[in-house]
Order: sequence, then structure tokens, then C-alpha cells
Amino acid sequence: MRINRKELTISGLQKSYRFLQIADTHVGRAGLTRNGITSAERLEELIRCADRAKLSGVLLTGDILDDPSEENLEFLETLLNSLSVPWMYVPGNHDWSYPENYHTAYAIKELRPLLRPFCCDPEQLQIKRIGELIFVGTDNSMDMYPRGTAKQLQEILRN
Repeated sequence: MRINRKELTISGLQKSYRFLQIADTHVGRAGLTRNGITSAERLEELIRCADRAKLSGVLLTGDILDDPSEENLEFLETLLNSLSVPWMYVPGNHDWSYPENYHTAYAIKELRPLLRPFCCDPEQLQIKRIGELIFVGTDNSMDMYPRGTAKQLQEILRN
């Protein structure tokens, strides 16, 4: 696991914020362990750390799961419900369509919608306001942005 710390200064903010961004944990991938620790155990520890640190929020930005099995979805739901801070989830391609069903009609119709409980708008942009900040996540899990994404993004940025 690699942890990078970045500090941004945004003029005009009334207070400071601290976030944890998590990506590419691939929970549920068989054999994905390091030093005897599974990806699910690592994600659980990150979530516990976020709560203990009283962060402003957690940003989950793709490939958190390796497939939307019932077990993985229940794990994710339980984990996110345990957070005492706001969170935003932007799906990646592994979250719903990898490897056997990569972008198949079945995956698009049956598997991708399983992530809706975690998303703001699973077809376009994930938008989350936390304090003075607005986070916009672009779901590029289809290897392209849906029609209308650029227009919607322009409207958000104008406001």
C-alpha cells in the first residue's frame, strides 16, 4: 500500500479540510494479499483510520471492488455505513465489469446498476458537497464519458 500526502491551498476557504482518497483496493480479487493481509482488511483499516483521524471525508475513486458479488457489495455497504464522516464513491471498471464480463451487455444491464446505492448519479458525474467544497467525480468505467457529461460539468463549474 502506498500513501501519498498532498497539501493544497485554496484561497477563500473559511476553514481547513482533510480527506482520504482511496483507489484500486480490488476487494474480492482472489489471492490479492500482501504480507498476509487481504485487500478487504487493508480497506477496513483505512476506513477505521479515517474515522479515528476525524477527517472531513473519504473519497473512494474507482476499483474499490473487483466484482459486484453479493458478498463484496454487502462488505462495501457495511463499511461505508460505519463511516462517521461524509464519503463519495466513484466506480471504476473493476467495480462492476472485470474480467469475465468486461463491458458486456449483461454487465452494463445487470451488474453496473448494483452500484447505484453508493453513487449519486451512476451514469454521469458523482457530485458531493462537503463543507465549502464540491467534489466532482467522473465515472470513466466505460472507457468513455456518457453523452452530456461535458455539458453537465460546465454547468457545475459555472455555479
